[in-house]
Amino acid sequence: MKAYNRIISLFMAVTMSLSFVACKSDATGSTLPTESTKEEPTESSELEEWYTMCDSETFLCDENQAVKVYSYPKDNLLGLERIEFFEDRIITVFDQEINDASEWPIMGDSVKHWEVRLKPNEEEVEWDTLLACEDGKYIVASVVTDPNMDLDLLDYFMEIFYDEYPSGINSASISLEEDATVLDTRADRNWSDCMGEKFLQVFDHVIGRWESPQSTADSAWPPSSVGYGRINIGIFATIPSYEVWCMMCDFMEQNPELEEKYSISYFTKSLTFQDREMRDIKKGKYSSDGAEMYIICADEISEYTQEEWSQYFATYEDILGNDVMTKIQEAEIPDYVVDLGSNNEGKVIALNYENTTGAFIYRRSIAKEVFGSDNPAIVEEAIGAGTGSWEKFLQTAEIMKEKGYAMVPGLGDLYLVADKTVQVPWEVDGKFNLDAQREAYIDLAEKMIANDYTNDHEYMYEEWWHDVQDEGERKVFGWFGTQSMVNGVINNDYGNPSYFGDYAVCRPNMSFWQSGSWLFASRHILDDPDKKEFCAKFIEWVTLNTSEKSFQYGMASGTIYEDKWAVASGKVMSVADGSMRCLDGQNPYLIYIDAATSMSTTGICTYDKYFNEVFVEQVNKYAHGEISKEELMEELYQLAEKLGIEV
Repeated sequence: MKAYNRIISLFMAVTMSLSFVACKSDATGSTLPTESTKEEPTESSELEEWYTMCDSETFLCDENQAVKVYSYPKDNLLGLERIEFFEDRIITVFDQEINDASEWPIMGDSVKHWEVRLKPNEEEVEWDTLLACEDGKYIVASVVTDPNMDLDLLDYFMEIFYDEYPSGINSASISLEEDATVLDTRADRNWSDCMGEKFLQVFDHVIGRWESPQSTADSAWPPSSVGYGRINIGIFATIPSYEVWCMMCDFMEQNPELEEKYSISYFTKSLTFQDREMRDIKKGKYSSDGAEMYIICADEISEYTQEEWSQYFATYEDILGNDVMTKIQEAEIPDYVVDLGSNNEGKVIALNYENTTGAFIYRRSIAKEVFGSDNPAIVEEAIGAGTGSWEKFLQTAEIMKEKGYAMVPGLGDLYLVADKTVQVPWEVDGKFNLDAQREAYIDLAEKMIANDYTNDHEYMYEEWWHDVQDEGERKVFGWFGTQSMVNGVINNDYGNPSYFGDYAVCRPNMSFWQSGSWLFASRHILDDPDKKEFCAKFIEWVTLNTSEKSFQYGMASGTIYEDKWAVASGKVMSVADGSMRCLDGQNPYLIYIDAATSMSTTGICTYDKYFNEVFVEQVNKYAHGEISKEELMEELYQLAEKLGIEV
């Protein structure tokens, strides 16, 4: 379980930065992929001609004869550059150097056989496939051998399967389904499958760039259903399935009378896959085979509560009754949890069951050496806890450097705080805005790098892990994180590592929160009394019940999971024993309860996913002297213009 928690943390926090290169641009300089409809193709070549490897121009064909062409910035996992659709073939082009250098290459001398399948409406289409390496390009020519192929279905879904020693069958997929743009204007996917792990990367059409790769490894998942009744309750989750599995099992174990009438099943997918499910909700398909409940991560929640998706979810008042706000107050659910789960009408449509507020997590041994004490109150004074300022934090960073320590592993630790303390979002009334906290972060990052206060390691990457687990070249005093990060990063006593028990938690200089999982219910359950009855019991047990048999009490006391987890209910955390051996017996719950009372969500908006990655990337360049502050701001202005925001 502890190893699994580390995997969860890694999966949720990968923030790899990529440089992006445009293949084609529109009039404004946008790097959006180009989709062009060409002239009607001439009579196609005979199939046998494709088996004669000629020069690259002949092999690549005449692009002007293509029915449709997609072009992309090539800096993605596979080096994908373009896909050309003809009446009887598909040409897919990859950059050889990028592909060979990839951690998950799909090309090269080891490739033995290729097979391309198109799956329009899940029906496979037969192809003969050829592979060539010419002029620094890998070229896959897929020639149709199915006379019944419908040209209109060409761009639905393409999978490339290949044999590669020693790992056996691997695959690459490219999805071009236009309906997939419904959720977040994402349409095109590119991933490679290697040794059982899938790494998926999405091209975002709005800002014209590839997003950071995500691991979608799903090995060793538990069974996906509980109960044997004829009424099935589906849960769609964007969180790791083990958490959903524990939730389902414990609920049915406490309610055995429901097993004969109901069964619960879940399907857990990475965030990148949820667009298709939400498209089905919009089209009304949920009423027959969709999920009854949804668990959505905080990074995406505003799209479900503040935008068009909110109309497809039931309010907690409709499910639980008019006294739901009273129950929320009695359970002492923090305001930020309620605010993030409320729609534009102020109605609660989702609640988080975790406490995801942050703290400063520091090394006791270093605190004793530098301050003479490892008492949290002493460290809080040193970092300026509750001041809303970085002044004392920087002063202590200078002291740490003089003692031979880094204050934090890298800049990513600091942006976790800055991002969730903003008061004004990126866009206000159609105009671009740079909040004061983000502006302060620009100067903070420059000072941290210029003065060597960090080890300059990227958040959640290998060197960052070495730092927080006492394996780096220069020891690190601390880092910012939630209680779940305590479990995922340091609550690991395998081999009795040196850092186990040498950490403590204290209030941060600024209150912040990170991630979390909000539980929604589909609106269609209101039309089905049986499903509504079940979902009402389940939702209340997960989010509002504070008894010793509740889900949150089980999480907080360690009876559901092996580890103890901070929960949303302050009432539960105030009575549960949260002491942790990895913190030398400290109970951090009171710190997280206190932090939850001063959270702000006013700076959250649907544009965060576009601006944050660009902002972090450009600030990092500025901090290292690669660009000026004016150039940094110009990148943000250009992005704002692409998004239709006035600068």
